[in-house]
Amino acid sequence: MANNWTVPDAAHLMRRAGFGGSFESVGQLYALGREGAIDWLIEYDSVADPSAADVAKLGLDLSTGPGVIQGQLYRMAASTRPLQEKLAWFWHGHFVSALGQAPVPLMPIQMDTWRRQASGRFLDFLYAMYKDPAMLLYLDNNTNIVGQANENFAREVMELFTLGAGNYTETDIREAARALTGWTVLPNRRTEAVFIARRHDDGIKSLFGVTGNFDGDDVMDILYWHPACAPFVCAKLYTYFIGPSIVQAELDELVETWKRTDGNLREVLHILFRLDGFWAPETATPWSRVPWSTASVCTSGCACR
Repeated sequence: MANNWTVPDAAHLMRRAGFGGSFESVGQLYALGREGAIDWLIEYDSVADPSAADVAKLGLDLSTGPGVIQGQLYRMAASTRPLQEKLAWFWHGHFVSALGQAPVPLMPIQMDTWRRQASGRFLDFLYAMYKDPAMLLYLDNNTNIVGQANENFAREVMELFTLGAGNYTETDIREAARALTGWTVLPNRRTEAVFIARRHDDGIKSLFGVTGNFDGDDVMDILYWHPACAPFVCAKLYTYFIGPSIVQAELDELVETWKRTDGNLREVLHILFRLDGFWAPETATPWSRVPWSTASVCTSGCACR
């Protein structure tokens, strides 16, 4: 990472760690210096963000598709926590759910969950993600019950969310699906996930060579500690913020930070934003030249929409 710090560097940082900014906001970032600007963007919890309240004041109807889209676009443009919004959009693409294929009012709830977990511990994110109502409905885990396991979510959580293709077996999928039974969304409680014990398979399962009476949290634990998880997720972050041509030594730095900090995404971002690749002027703007194969697109013949 170069030692000099210029206004164009501040604009570069704002584009990559946010969605761009005004001349004034770039100037404010420049005044912090390179290290201060990176820290301010990443350590955003102490920054007040009125954009959520502004969406309510604008009277947008978040029970409709257009209202949800308008509210999301407003927050992307107006948030005083640009990195949090950039991360929420990244996780929306990683933990993929689709507007119109999950109930519309649940999508803002999901995005708020993604915002809260965006730079925390990845394992905690996994716990929250699989119990998210929109996710339960979108990938059919709400219909996953003992004796009639639905494998759709179990397959996607391995292929798209944690490990990548080729790092699991069909047996792993079947056993994970059994462990993930019991969670659903009730018609009279549509905004929350509910666990119904009688729908859960409490038999012994064998997953990645480990045997036990596993439940959903246990599945997330096993996937998180799988050796493919950290490289897979760190590569997705690298591709999103830097570009599709991954420098292995830089990816190794991210993975080592992940392991050292127990999957602390904030600490991974501190390293990522200081990599030479992040500052390289020839690197494409995030996602402008990313092949579809690096996005969350299922390649298997499952029931994923």
